Amino acid sequence: MPFEIVKRGSKFSVINSKTGYTHAKGTTKKKAEAQVRLLHQITGEGFFKNRIEYINTLIYGRDDLPPAVRNQLRKYGNEPIVSIVVGRKPLGTPIMTALELASGFTFQEKLNQTPYEKLFHLFLGITTTKHKFTYEKEEVVAMNAFNSIKRKGTEFINIRNIPDGLTMNIAVEKQRELMGGKFLTYSSSLNNCQDFLKAFLESNGIGNSDDIAWIKQDVSSLFEGNDTLRKISNSITDLGAKVNEIVYGSGVIQH
Repeated sequence: MPFEIVKRGSKFSVINSKTGYTHAKGTTKKKAEAQVRLLHQITGEGFFKNRIEYINTLIYGRDDLPPAVRNQLRKYGNEPIVSIVVGRKPLGTPIMTALELASGFTFQEKLNQTPYEKLFHLFLGITTTKHKFTYEKEEVVAMNAFNSIKRKGTEFINIRNIPDGLTMNIAVEKQRELMGGKFLTYSSSLNNCQDFLKAFLESNGIGNSDDIAWIKQDVSSLFEGNDTLRKISNSITDLGAKVNEIVYGSGVIQH
């Protein structure tokens, strides 16, 4: 962009080198730099490109990770991973009640016929050389600060045999390659948080069969013969994903 900071005495000016127009004069260097950043945001190709991407996201959906996750991967995605735990927490009463209502009061009955007493939401707790964060998928993929002490009622297992030098950027790319079109989408019955973590471990050669068994609950039978339950469950997560797209777009709003 053609904006330049010019020092005149002890003060600074911001000038468009193409037009000669002075956008700011007689100011401090810090304010001049802020002015240039603002001008870059509201003029030129970047402004229109970001807005077009945002509109396309609303119409067609996001074809990449949420902006917040991409920002976090840029910040510490190249730090070596030193430990991984899998956490699982029972689904709360509001969710279980909603599933029971949506199923016509048959969901709990079907659950009682499976080997599982409870249904869980699962996530990874990852520690790198410098940071700790969670990695999971609900309606969209998410990464957040991780503190296991604050997660009451959550069970954990340690994942072993982490390859030397493995980073989140490498691991996520391998997971994306394995999952293909399922990497960003969500289905309560066929492509849920458990499938997401299972693919992360398997694509990177992490963990063992016992770890996978601890992660994976086959819940497909709970949705068999009940299209209403399946559609409602997927619609709820689809709505959550669309809200995330509307708020954050493809990367316009930064965290």
